[in-house]
Amino acid sequence: MSKYLAVQLAPHGININCISPGGIYKKKSSQDKKFIKNYSKNVPIGRMANIDDLYSSFLFFSSEHSSYVTGQNLIIDGGMSL
Repeated sequence: MSKYLAVQLAPHGININCISPGGIYKKKSSQDKKFIKNYSKNVPIGRMANIDDLYSSFLFFSSEHSSYVTGQNLIIDGGMSL
């Protein structure tokens, strides 16, 4: 959908991009500890993401530094999709 919207809205000066995060660890949640341990074992970086790992991508896509970037999907998953 992001690629379609990027093509349709580019003539109007609107850039469309998306971010696909992997598993996100939240300190104050009911996430099962066994799930977190097993998930983290399968991630090359060895851990789940925390929300801070995503901020720089949000800032990049919302800044002028990405003015020539559209239709992209930034995968932030610690290498899980490799």
